[in-house]
Amino acid sequence: MMPELKTSAAAQISSACTSDPDEFANMVEALNGPCKVRPRRRSRFRGDAEICRLDGLSLARIRMSNLEYMNPAGTNDISTAIPLTSRFEATDGGETRCFSGGHAHVLEPNRAVKYASDDGTAFVVNIGLRDLTEASSKLSHSRERGPRARTMDLSLMTSRGAQFLRNVASLWAAAHESAAASESIVLPEKQAEVVESFLLATSLSDSAADADISPPSRMTATGLTRAEEWICANVCRPITRTELCEVADLNVRTLTRAFEHRYGLGPIAFARARRLEATYRALLAAEPDETSVTDTAFNHGFTHLGRFSSEYRRAFGELPSATLRN
Repeated sequence: MMPELKTSAAAQISSACTSDPDEFANMVEALNGPCKVRPRRRSRFRGDAEICRLDGLSLARIRMSNLEYMNPAGTNDISTAIPLTSRFEATDGGETRCFSGGHAHVLEPNRAVKYASDDGTAFVVNIGLRDLTEASSKLSHSRERGPRARTMDLSLMTSRGAQFLRNVASLWAAAHESAAASESIVLPEKQAEVVESFLLATSLSDSAADADISPPSRMTATGLTRAEEWICANVCRPITRTELCEVADLNVRTLTRAFEHRYGLGPIAFARARRLEATYRALLAAEPDETSVTDTAFNHGFTHLGRFSSEYRRAFGELPSATLRN
């Protein structure tokens, strides 16, 4: 299937669905430059990509099955790959890491990368260095400070990381609205929100920020990390304090204080927030005619739909049905 191109004064949106790796590579080349795509482990490949290009920023939602993607030169922008469903492996600098719902992969400009995924959906956000530098100057009130371009993880478990994802999804939805509703005001504002929230979210990965949020002891820090990993690994079901205390090897008081110190939430509230965000990502990745809000909520451990909808709206500013339509 040849890419379909829709153009407005504000955005260019192209899409393609194909089982031909070369055709898929030609499609995503407009996003990340020359690349190579091939089926993973001699499996049958299928790729579905929709790309939205704006001035200084590009977004893409990519669904892939059995894909290996290699870009030997990288992109001129800072590129962020956000897993919405399943997970992917990213290899850069000779190191391979797995990324799932809790973390996104951020790649510095002009750096080779290889992605691999058996099945899943991801958002890719490319932000130009000029826009990042301008936004960084506004945030720091200094024209001399620019963004630090380096490979890093972007945690989606922090409030700033979660806000970045919500801003990306909001911009994505706005770009697909009619040109009359999006051209003059909405898109530029939402694009600025994406860039600023990216800078704020990635600042949390700096070592200087770690000093502000680090737990009081090494033992507590180790236990807190184990508890966080357990929550991410079991994000589709309710989790109890007893489970977390056993995993972390900490008592309830110490574990609760550690979570509140780092995230401003107790462990159960933190776990429920992550479960809501996992539901949000699943709805963003889903096709409205292939799933329902009810099924998605049940699949993530929410059995009281009225309470779920209320919590969801408070968290994301919209009903789950609106997210699914986007």
